[in-house]
Amino acid sequence: MADTKSPFIVHRDKILGHYSAASWLRGVVLSLWSGGECPVGLSHLASVDAAHYAAFSDMVAGYRAHGENDPAFMSLALEVREREAEDLAAKERSKNFENWLSAVKHELRVVGVGSDAADEDYNWFEAKYNANITAADAAILYSEEKP
Repeated sequence: MADTKSPFIVHRDKILGHYSAASWLRGVVLSLWSGGECPVGLSHLASVDAAHYAAFSDMVAGYRAHGENDPAFMSLALEVREREAEDLAAKERSKNFENWLSAVKHELRVVGVGSDAADEDYNWFEAKYNANITAADAAILYSEEKP
C-alpha cells in the first residue's frame, strides 16, 4: 500500500473496542478474512452510527483494493481471531465456574454449612475451582477450615 494508511490501522481502535458495534466490526474483519467460517450479519448496518459505518465502508473498500496483500489487515485479522478465541474461552470458563459454584452450594448444605458461604467467600471458592478441586471436596474443605 503506497501513500495511504490502511483502514485496518485507521479504524483499529474502533475494531478492538469493548462494545457491540466494535464486536460487529471484528466480525466483519473475520468475515473478510474467512467468510465461509465466519459469516457476519449485515443487518447491523441499519443501526451503526456514522463513525462505525465509515469504518465498515473503509474496511470493505480497503479489502476490495488490496485483499490479503495488506499486512495491516492480516495482522489485525489474526489479532481479532485470537481475541475471539480468548473471549470464548473466558465465557466457557465463567459458565463452568458458575455451574461448579451451584454444585458447591448444594454440597455445602449437605455438610451442614449454609450455601451463602459460597457467595461470602467467593474468592476462596474460586481458588479451589482453579485448583481443580471438586465441588464436594471444596465443601468439605470449607467446613473443616472455616468456623
